[in-house]
Amino acid sequence: MLPSSNSLPRRKFITLNGLLAAGTFLGFGLQKGWSQVVQQTQKVLRVVAGFTGPRYYGAEEKEGLLQVVESRYPFRYKGHTPTQVRLFEQEFTTYMGSTYCLAVTSGTAALNCAMAALGVGPGDEVIVPACTWWSDYTTVVQAGALPVFADIDTSLNIDPADVERKISPRTKAIIVVHLLGSSCNMDALMDLARRYRLQVVEDCAQSPGATYKGQKLGTLGDIGIYSFNIYKLMTAGEGGALVTHSEELFFKAARYHDMGYLHRVFDMAATQNLMPECPGENYRMSEFTGAVLRAQLPKLDTMIRDLRQRKKVIYQGIAALSGIAFRHYDDAEGETGAYIHLLLPDSTSRDRWLEALQAWQLPVTEVSGSVVLPIQESVLNKRTRHPQWPSFSTPEGKSIVYGPESCQPTLDVYNRMLQLNVGAGFTPDEIRYCIASIQAVADTLRGVHS
Repeated sequence: MLPSSNSLPRRKFITLNGLLAAGTFLGFGLQKGWSQVVQQTQKVLRVVAGFTGPRYYGAEEKEGLLQVVESRYPFRYKGHTPTQVRLFEQEFTTYMGSTYCLAVTSGTAALNCAMAALGVGPGDEVIVPACTWWSDYTTVVQAGALPVFADIDTSLNIDPADVERKISPRTKAIIVVHLLGSSCNMDALMDLARRYRLQVVEDCAQSPGATYKGQKLGTLGDIGIYSFNIYKLMTAGEGGALVTHSEELFFKAARYHDMGYLHRVFDMAATQNLMPECPGENYRMSEFTGAVLRAQLPKLDTMIRDLRQRKKVIYQGIAALSGIAFRHYDDAEGETGAYIHLLLPDSTSRDRWLEALQAWQLPVTEVSGSVVLPIQESVLNKRTRHPQWPSFSTPEGKSIVYGPESCQPTLDVYNRMLQLNVGAGFTPDEIRYCIASIQAVADTLRGVHS
């Protein structure tokens, strides 16, 4: 049932007025027409977050695409001349503060290139967060290695303490996933990597532009990867990138991404012996994708700024509510997510909040953009594309146990977390409505629990 007009507490609008009257938000006076806002919000307003990157599409993306069309050459290689993809790689390198960048077709492709560059293969173990997107698991399996899950904590990111518990003599790498715009505890994780001599892949697919203590995510470990899927901030619909400071890792990844061939567009003079020719994949980015990403990159900081402004006001409006906590940030100043995460006392409370806020037509969900992998049917049954695939054919692979019992701390966090999706284009009225709706639900459910 949708909330009725009588269920919206007017006194909450009074406290909101006091909170927001001191300033303006995005150039709109918040006191102007306040009584009208109260009246309008007596009825349910459907709030849609939408995709961030496409909101910023404009003349720059059109011009880039037109250049490719007029060139009549959408393939990324054109002699020695830097074209759209190569220029994007150079510009992305500068923005991230990395040494090398390789543009590919997706974040998953970038992870596959990372596994190849690091030499991950049969007999190796790779530690992966229990709650992340499928690609972090599948790329380990596709390399013939064994995925070992470590739990997350209330940051929604991998717990360094559990990572250390999962390290074995066979562990070769850790995939640290900066989930939904927020960094992992990189100090603790890099300390582990140094002590145990492990390689670190930073999955920044959901965190382009985010930082940890002032340094761009993706540049702290051995390799960083990014995705430009429609669900990410800057987007060309699909696309990905890999960054590294290592010449050797870069050229190994570059060779693998192009059928084992190293094109002359990459300076090969000093790198012929880094990796001999070998079977690879076709992960080459097209010029159309490169053109759109070149146009999107200069807008990324604006996207991040617009999201942060809107989230800040919402946080201020709900910070004092009792009965809820918020996602922990290891570096709150550097996060870039298009989300606000509420942590409820238990799963029953989370489900009640979810139902109530959805009744107010807010863009709220369980934690999205990731799954609890150990409980998924294909993972639980160790299914691969061939029965003799090496990942699970070793004694360690046969004995490893997935399922709910292997990730209880992760399930505890996941099942208590609620996600409000925030749009970079949220208007002041929509922001006020979000705050008022959350406050109204808090009041209502406080009565249920009392």
